[in-house]
Amino acid sequence: MNEHHEGTGQVLTLGASSNAVEMHEPPTDDELDLLLLEIKALCMPRRGMDDDIDVILNAFNRRLKEYPRGDVVHVLRRWPDQSRYWPTWSELREKLETRIEARRPVRYDPPPEREPLSDEELAERKRQADRLRETVRGIGKGGAA
Repeated sequence: MNEHHEGTGQVLTLGASSNAVEMHEPPTDDELDLLLLEIKALCMPRRGMDDDIDVILNAFNRRLKEYPRGDVVHVLRRWPDQSRYWPTWSELREKLETRIEARRPVRYDPPPEREPLSDEELAERKRQADRLRETVRGIGKGGAA
């Protein structure tokens, strides 16, 4: 998505980036302003929002810069499709954290090493399995264990 930034003659490109490293850097002020103003245009304001939009934008910009650009752009561009109201910070933080958590690798801790079973323990397990098999067969034939 290309947007012309008023007064600067610059064109901002939002969306997929060919540079993966760039997507993990924080978004710029211009990107955030553009995305947040788009949400303001498309969503209903919350009570008190018109008091000082600059203070509101600055507060959101400061916090959103703590997250990777790709995640911020993704969440903000989709916000008007998910809600008809301006987002609260907790709503945005939840969506951002969910995206980041989904990328974290799952940690696998293998079970601790166990000593091999002794011949006596193996024989006991076999007897237990045989008893269980007989019980199941008896139930299957309508009998009781």
